[in-house]
Amino acid sequence: MSDAVKIDLQKCNFVSILVDGTTDLSNLEQGNVCVIYISPSSNTPVTMLAGIVDLEHGHADGVIDGISVGLSRKTLKSTESGPSLVCLNFDEASVMQGNKNGVAEKLILRDYPHHNYF
Repeated sequence: MSDAVKIDLQKCNFVSILVDGTTDLSNLEQGNVCVIYISPSSNTPVTMLAGIVDLEHGHADGVIDGISVGLSRKTLKSTESGPSLVCLNFDEASVMQGNKNGVAEKLILRDYPHHNYF
């Protein structure tokens, strides 16, 4: 990752995470993790692939672990001060959207309880 992108991510106020998963022919679960933010240096929207990560399993905990791996590759960690997570973008799969054991609910409660949501 370039130094300019690192600086942009450190200076931006808000990020959105986009995640979609797939299973390939060998039955390997993978998650595509993207970060969307407004670049403070150019005032333009940026969509960046954080990573295509192998998931241990397709359950919510496996997807959340994959999201953490993808974000850490771009030096974004939920436990550090930095940009607030303002949006989670998923498809309508229950593993992603479920309000009790879905990725969105668990990610908010476990990793981002201090962030702002709209």
